[in-house]
Formats: sequence, C-alpha cells, structure tokens
Amino acid sequence: MSRRTEDDHPQQRTLWYTRRGVSIRGPFPEELVRRYVLLGRLGEDDEVSRDCTFWESLSAHPELIPELVIEARTSDEARERLMAAQLREDERDVSERRSDGVSDPARGAPEATHGERRGGGERRGPEPDWMVRYRRLRSRTLRDGVPQRTRYGVVVVIIALVVGLLWYAAMRGPGPVRHPGTKCNAAPAPGVDWSYCTLEGLRLSKADLSRADLRSVDLRGADLAGARLVGADLSYGSFGIADLAGADLTGARLVGTGLSGADLRGADLSRSDLSYANLRGARLAGARLTGANLNQAIWTDGRICAQGSVGECR
Repeated sequence: MSRRTEDDHPQQRTLWYTRRGVSIRGPFPEELVRRYVLLGRLGEDDEVSRDCTFWESLSAHPELIPELVIEARTSDEARERLMAAQLREDERDVSERRSDGVSDPARGAPEATHGERRGGGERRGPEPDWMVRYRRLRSRTLRDGVPQRTRYGVVVVIIALVVGLLWYAAMRGPGPVRHPGTKCNAAPAPGVDWSYCTLEGLRLSKADLSRADLRSVDLRGADLAGARLVGADLSYGSFGIADLAGADLTGARLVGTGLSGADLRGADLSRSDLSYANLRGARLAGARLTGANLNQAIWTDGRICAQGSVGECR
C-alpha cells in the first residue's frame, strides 16, 4: 500500500542534490543518482544532500550505489558486466539527445540548478574516458558512415581484436560458470529480479511479472502483449519497439523508461509513473492513463510534457 501511495504522489520521493567542488546540481530522484553513478558521472567522492545544507560523501549512502558498481571492485566478470551495462545505458546518439534543445534529466547529465554552471556549454559530468571515446566514434560513424578507404583498416582492426580476445581467454582460463539459477536466467514470475539484464526479443506474452525488478533491463523488441506488470519497476529500462499491447502496468514505475516505437495499445497505465519516459512514436490508442504521472515525459510526437502533467500530456 505504501508503494502505491508513493507512485500516486511522486513528489514524496526522496530527492538529492549533488556537489563537486563549488558546483551544486539537482534535485534528482534516487533512481537518477544511481544511474549517474552507474555511468561514472558521479563518483563516491562526490557529495550528496537532501537539503543543500548537510552534505555527506556519496559513499556514505550505499542505497545510491548500484550493486553492479560494488561487485565490479573485486570481480573481473562484474567489471565486464558493468561496462556492458554502461554502454547499454548510454546507447543514444548525442544529436538526438539534444535535438529538442531542452534538458532531459532522464537521458542527459545533471543540469546545474544551484551554484556555478560549467563553462563552454557542456552539460555532462566527467565520464570514463573509454565511454567518451566510444560515444564520439559511434556518433561519427552513424553520421558519416565508414569511408571506403578505411574499410580495409576496419577489417584488420576487427581481426586483431578477435585474436586478442582469444589470447586473453586462453591466458585467463575458463571463466565463471553461468548456472541456470543466476539472476538473468530466472524464469518469468511475480517479483523476478531482471535488473540490468539484456533480454532483447524475449517472448513474455501474458506473463505475470507483477512487482518485478526490471530497472535498466534491455527488453527491446520483446513480446509482452497482455503481460501483467502491476507495481513493477521498469525505470530506465529499454523497451523500444516492444509489444506491450493490452499489458497491465497499473501502478508501475517507468521513470526514464525508453518506450520509443512501443505498442501500448489498450495497455493499462493507470497510476503509473512515466516521468521522463520516452514515448516518441509509441502507439497509445485505447491505453488508460488515469492518474499517470507524465511529468517531463517525451510524448509520442516528440514534445515534452509540462511539469505536473497527470493523465495527459500538457
């Protein structure tokens, strides 16, 4: 019952300010702070506060640090999974992210609302160098394509990478066995924990996933038609072009969820939290949105829903 009340009144959620040096930003919901930690935009040496008066190191609040980040400190496998999760979370084109000329806290970095803004118009906080290089290369490749004269070089690089990976695997020896009982291989059931799992295209038609933990899951293109997702947490998950027709998402959390191109016809989204969700191109004919929080969501036509939009995009 307390969760339903929290979903119906999102303003009661804990909000956090972040501080690095003299630069203060926020407030942000807890889920967004966790996402920035996952992406490396916030570190454990940064400070957080609920009231901009009493500040503590982020490391003093383990609830703000994703389990995967903690596991990656001591596990090579977890570090690999962390890098994969970071790339999946960051799978967006910079030009698309800024095409509307507005700040989208669910997809971008913390926007400076207190203290000093950074110069140069750059909004994002520091990220791992490898991720910055990866995003720049990906954006340039998507924009310009691969020039004819470099294709031979690309093939050589790919071959070298394959050889290097095979050598690394041989030197490292057999990796940890992924038993069927591990989290991402769990059978669909109420309350299942698939957070941060990659499950693209999974067939889950009419599955009961009530109260499931689907935070940052990758279910792009999945068949969830008629699925029961009552009270589930889909925050920051990827559900692009997924089939959610007739699904029951009553009271679900979809904060920052990617739903572009998804089929939501006839779905029940009553009392759900769709704040900062991306609904661009989604089909919503017959969907029920009674009491749904659409604060700052990207609507089907690309416009940003106004602050306080409930039940409809204003």
